[in-house]
Amino acid sequence: MVFRMEKDSQESPEGEGGMGFGRMIALSDGVFSVAMTLLVINLTIPDGVSAQSLLPAVISLWPKYLAFVLSFYITAMFWMNHHRMFRSIRKHDYALLWLNLILLFFIVTIPFVSMLIGEYGDETPIPVIFYALILAVAGFMEYVVWDYATGKAKLVEAKLSKEHIEQTKRVMLTAPAIFLVSVLVAPFNPQVAMLMWLLIYPAKKVAAAFN
Repeated sequence: MVFRMEKDSQESPEGEGGMGFGRMIALSDGVFSVAMTLLVINLTIPDGVSAQSLLPAVISLWPKYLAFVLSFYITAMFWMNHHRMFRSIRKHDYALLWLNLILLFFIVTIPFVSMLIGEYGDETPIPVIFYALILAVAGFMEYVVWDYATGKAKLVEAKLSKEHIEQTKRVMLTAPAIFLVSVLVAPFNPQVAMLMWLLIYPAKKVAAAFN
């Protein structure tokens, strides 16, 4: 049989296992980089705008600016979480590769759902709800990756304390919680629901303060 699943975990710092681990990190960084870059594509001036009407046309794009800034902020936070998480992970296995790919699947959708908010967010709450649900799942997938790596798989460095592992789990659950609450708010006020996403960073700081 030519294809064989990787059942045993492999050390990441060096050797063949390290090369495979490095490729996983490189792919992850590439996905985050592309997702953040594609956000700016939504900022386009309509065809046929004259020089005299350029300023009003630019100002009229404010929903797209808001979607861009929020999405860049959120994607950057996801990347920082991913970076911190994988600084502690020292091994990888087949399951971790797939869990990470599932997380990246939701990350690459951010430019699309951001475009929906920029185009239709001031007309209907549906794009805001869709956005929040996608990002809630992405945040939960970060938690699943960390829970798997620190659980029975034991893919993290041995010196990592149980307190640190549990604290990181609490911090990771703040983003999905805020996104899910914003889903309930969006039908009544989509703009307030979007502004709630700015609370993710301070909420993470508060969650990290509890031992």
